[in-house]
Amino acid sequence: MQHDYMTPKHTKSAENEQKEQPKRLRKFQRDYEILDEKTEDEKKRETEKSTGNSSEKKFSEMNLIEKVDYFLNRSEQAPKLRSEIITSEQTYRGIITDYKDDHVLIRLGRRASSTEIPMNQVEEINLLGF
Repeated sequence: MQHDYMTPKHTKSAENEQKEQPKRLRKFQRDYEILDEKTEDEKKRETEKSTGNSSEKKFSEMNLIEKVDYFLNRSEQAPKLRSEIITSEQTYRGIITDYKDDHVLIRLGRRASSTEIPMNQVEEINLLGF
């Protein structure tokens, strides 16, 4: 907490302060105009997103190949996402590591090797989280 505060000494006369006030006002107006321009750009982006002009889809709207591509093409700095692959025979939970020759490779649990699942057997892919 602050215990003491000293105000700056005023060396200017009252007349000088009145002359400088319009400069301060002009600076404030200029800064406000810059902020106003930024908000207009943000408004344009928001309207594009709401009208559907955005190139990104929701995960639930993607098809199976797009979902696999989503897991594989994430940034290196982003944490690995766990997924759930549902087939008619079994449900697999783990991290999708690769997609080769119409087969999805998924690392289950803490295993070192990946399990290969044919893409034609995959019914659904869900996002589980980290």
